[in-house]
Amino acid sequence: MGKNDYVYLDYQASTPICEAALREMQPFLAEEYANPHSSQHIAGIKSLQAVEAAKSEIAKFINADSNEIIFTSGATEANNLALIGMCRADSKKKRILVSSIEHKCVLAPAEYLRSLGYEIEYIPVTSDGTVKLEEYKSMLDDDVYLISIMAVNNEVGSIQPIKECALLARSKGALFHTDAAQASVFFKLDAQEMCLDLVSLSSHKMYGPKGVGALYVSNELQSKIQPLIWGGGQQNGIRAGTLPTHLCVGFGAAAKYLRMNRENIVTQIRNKRDYFFEQLQKRINSIQLVGPALEDRHAGNANIAFDQLDAGLLLGMLQTDVAASTGSACTSGIIEPSHVLSAMGIKPDVIDSCIRFSFGADLETDQIDLAIQKICHAVEAVH
Repeated sequence: MGKNDYVYLDYQASTPICEAALREMQPFLAEEYANPHSSQHIAGIKSLQAVEAAKSEIAKFINADSNEIIFTSGATEANNLALIGMCRADSKKKRILVSSIEHKCVLAPAEYLRSLGYEIEYIPVTSDGTVKLEEYKSMLDDDVYLISIMAVNNEVGSIQPIKECALLARSKGALFHTDAAQASVFFKLDAQEMCLDLVSLSSHKMYGPKGVGALYVSNELQSKIQPLIWGGGQQNGIRAGTLPTHLCVGFGAAAKYLRMNRENIVTQIRNKRDYFFEQLQKRINSIQLVGPALEDRHAGNANIAFDQLDAGLLLGMLQTDVAASTGSACTSGIIEPSHVLSAMGIKPDVIDSCIRFSFGADLETDQIDLAIQKICHAVEAVH
C-alpha cells in the first residue's frame, strides 16, 4: 500500500507536496530564514528574491503579471479578500451574483456583504452542477457589481464555462471572480484570455504546501481593492504581514511543476479514476455517479451514491482503511445536507448516500484494488 497503511482517495481535500516543492522549500527553513521584508541586508534580500521568483512562477501559471499576484494564507482568505475587499471599495452598484454551489468560503462572505447593504443573488445550476446560462444572462444588468463563479466544483467536479460567464459579466461592466482552487491541476487558467478580474488559488490543492494561497488582482483593480489585514503595507498595500518565504517558494515550485507536467499528470489521474469507478461498478451494481458524466468533470473526481446506504455509516466503517469524504458539512456539531447536491436537485435520501472519492497521480493500481475490496466488504457489512 505504499507509505501508508490506508488508501488515500481524498486528493480534492489536499494533495501531497511534490518533490520539487519540498526540495526548493528546505533551504528557507534551515538556512535562508531571514524576513523577506528586511531589505537593508543581504539575508533579507535573498529571501525577497526567492519570494519574487515564486510569485513569477504563479503569475506564469495563470498568464498574469507578477505584480498581480497577492499571497494569502490560502483560498479561503483569497476568496474573502476578493469579495469583501472589492465591496469595501466605494461602489454605487449593490448587486452581487454567486453560483448556488460555491464553496462556503465564498457563500459566507457573500452573506456578510448582505449586512453591508449589498443584494446577494444565487445563480441556479443544472442537475449536473453547471450554471444555467440563460438564467445567468437574465440576472445580469448594469447594476450588478461583482460575480463569483467557481471554475470547478469541489464536490461533484462540474466544470463551469468560466470564459463565457466572464465575458457576459464584462459586457455589463461587472467584475468577475473565480475560485480556481479545484481547477488548477486540471486545465490551464489564463487570466487574460478568460477575461478574469480576480482569481483565487490554493497551494495545497496543487501539490504545494498548506498555509499559502494567492489572489490574482488585475492591475486595473489594485488601487480599488481594500485590505482585510492592515499593518506594514506589504504586497502593494493589499495584504499586510510578513510572508512565509518557505511556503511561497513551495507554492511557486508546485506551480512550475504543474505547468511543465500537467498533461501527463491529468492523464494518469483520469485513468486511475476511471479504473476505480469501472471496477467498483462491476462489483456493486447499485451505485450511481452523481453530477456530470465521467468525461465531463474534474479528472480526479468520482462522487458516488450508494443506493439506500448511509454514507456516514459507510465511511465510518472505512475510516482506518480508505480516506474519502461525504458531501456533508459539519458546523457547530450539526450535520447539514450538502448545499451543492441540494442545489442540483438531488433527493435527500440520495444525498445521504453520496461519497466523494478523488484521485492523484501517485496512486498505485494495487492501492486502488485494495480500496475497492475494502469498500465492497463495508457495503456488504452495512447491508
